[in-house]
Amino acid sequence: MPIVATTLATDLKSKGEAHPILSHAIRALIPAANPDLESKFANVRLWWVEINERGVPQREIGFDLAGRAIVPAPDDRNTGF
Repeated sequence: MPIVATTLATDLKSKGEAHPILSHAIRALIPAANPDLESKFANVRLWWVEINERGVPQREIGFDLAGRAIVPAPDDRNTGF
């Protein structure tokens, strides 16, 4: 499967919780898709995305400014970006 390098979706801003109690309640009802990775998305500056023959992303690695792999997905707890 080919791997595509892209800088799309690398301009995300870290977001604070507008209302921590409400955010906690929502998280209790609707679990996060990426509980271990969401806080790292704002630091990604380059994505490597593996694409299948139908053009659907299968796996991804997000790299920070220093070139470190900080977001590998999917895994057992995270679905990926």
